[in-house]
Amino acid sequence: MLVFITGCSTVSSRTEERPQAFNNLPQAEQDLVKQSKIKDGMSKDAVYIAMGKPDRIVPDTTHGKPGETWIYFGVHQQVISNYHIIPRPAGRGFTTATVYNPIYITHRYVRRQIFFQDEKVVAWSEPVSR
Repeated sequence: MLVFITGCSTVSSRTEERPQAFNNLPQAEQDLVKQSKIKDGMSKDAVYIAMGKPDRIVPDTTHGKPGETWIYFGVHQQVISNYHIIPRPAGRGFTTATVYNPIYITHRYVRRQIFFQDEKVVAWSEPVSR
């Protein structure tokens, strides 16, 4: 038997991981972080606690100022119906059996980007709820 154990990072677990950073946030930012929300001017620690570890960090320069972009990916699974017709012996002849064997394709996409300059959030993008 093969067992996989994975850790799931939550706002609570990240707050426990960085208690001093969380306690140093103004109350309004603590309230946003608890709801996994961010705002302009937040520190990287606040964003980490609110959103978790980014999947990718990309250094960049905007208007001559160094900064970085934190990228969070999401996944979407597509299911493609796939049927096989298999011949089966039946008496003196053959019959067929239809077997459903779906194909699963996982698509990765950019779920959220957060842009930092001078160690603070200057902008972010995320999907719009529909």
